[in-house]
Amino acid sequence: MPTLCVRCGAPGYPVAGDGPGQCCARHGGVPSAAEVAALVAGAGPRRPAWWWRVCTWLFVAVTVIHIGLLAVHIRVLRRAVAVAERFVEDPGAITHPDVAAVLDLAQLLANVLRDGLWVYLVLFVLWFATVGREATRLGHDRHAVLRHWTYHLWRITLVPLIVAVVLAGRVLPDDADPAAFRDAVVAAGTTATAFNALRIVALTLVVGYAVVVWRRLGATRRRGASTVP
Repeated sequence: MPTLCVRCGAPGYPVAGDGPGQCCARHGGVPSAAEVAALVAGAGPRRPAWWWRVCTWLFVAVTVIHIGLLAVHIRVLRRAVAVAERFVEDPGAITHPDVAAVLDLAQLLANVLRDGLWVYLVLFVLWFATVGREATRLGHDRHAVLRHWTYHLWRITLVPLIVAVVLAGRVLPDDADPAAFRDAVVAAGTTATAFNALRIVALTLVVGYAVVVWRRLGATRRRGASTVP
């Protein structure tokens, strides 16, 4: 039967000098080298919790879906520009409802992506905080785990993206003037396509960043707190 600390009841060890009896390390007990080695071996490395892995998979999946929607929006924008061009060249070739259907779809996707950007940023903050807590739980410097060039570059791309979202919502002119209508559609489509392409690049950086963090935490050891690559 193991000896217990006479003061708190924890596992006890011999006390140097004349003591009241065996005590835990907190109250003056001194474990032997063999006992220390056994304690260290028994503790073993801490591994990332399963829920952190699930959270990361979910975050990456949402990011990939976001990239897919942006790609679809680019395709619809190109279709809208083509429709506007045909509308100018031969107004009778395309009925007005057909034109409106394409433009309405482009606007619907734009609204979804605009609102989705704010939701995605909230999701990123939650995932980022989860990663930080997990790194701290494993005994690592959270800044060393979370610091990477992909993250910093992604933050830079946020500036023009947020400005574009805030300034979005341009109203197209009346289609009574086909040329003005075509020019407005082309200008809006070109601008939106450029920003969508930038968002795809930014989200690709985020996926790469998530993979880096996954690899850093996936092979962690508690004693490697200051040596995370």
